[in-house]
Amino acid sequence: MHIQNFIDPDGRGAESTHTDKFGNVVKVIEDGDLGVYRHNSNAKETQQELNQKYSKDNTSGGGEKMGRTLVWNSFTQFDGDKTPAGKINFGSFQARDWLNNFSNDVSNDTEANGGFVARMNYAWNGGGGDKYDYKTQNGGGLYAGSQIADGVYVSARDVGNFAAGRAAAITGQNKMDFMLNAGGFNISGNSKMGLIFNNSHWKSKAQERGFPAYGEHFNSNLFQRLGYENVTTAEGMIKKSKIIWGDKK
Repeated sequence: MHIQNFIDPDGRGAESTHTDKFGNVVKVIEDGDLGVYRHNSNAKETQQELNQKYSKDNTSGGGEKMGRTLVWNSFTQFDGDKTPAGKINFGSFQARDWLNNFSNDVSNDTEANGGFVARMNYAWNGGGGDKYDYKTQNGGGLYAGSQIADGVYVSARDVGNFAAGRAAAITGQNKMDFMLNAGGFNISGNSKMGLIFNNSHWKSKAQERGFPAYGEHFNSNLFQRLGYENVTTAEGMIKKSKIIWGDKK
């Protein structure tokens, strides 16, 4: 598995994301373009416009470029079948602002109670509709889109994984320990109790899966890594690539 096949900050070997005028994601096309394009019509008309105007030399397909994604599939169904998903709130910095507030909360908790307690507080409140579960707290669902940095659009799913990485870094958790716990949690079927009471077992399973994702979904692991290093732009991904992927043997 070659990392560059999945992470392409320069936009080569990637896919463009197209929405209707309301921000509904209509199509994700494999064309080497990580751009996000808004079309001035409804979903049906947007699809028709793409059929008429889109080509490998015109990847905008008549749409206006609003920004970009960091990975090709932020706005496709999680099962990997490339089915378009979600609605992008163009101009919104909800992702960035929520993450800033979240980071401040975790920092304050760490200062007051120590890293371990703060980390456990996040773990118990980071899913299932709890206060740190951005996927359910954002008001738009798992694939709701907004900016994590100027012109960089991410889904709520991306934000949730980024937040997990931020919490680990802020509370002083070792990066590999964090990734093994995240991978083990996924392998266990997201069992909080299982991870707590049989931690070494699930971490060993994650270790067996190995680099790059340690049993986690690849994109989930990627955004966890980005969160740990607090990288929110393509330029940052390039500049810090050796740090982000420092565990590669």
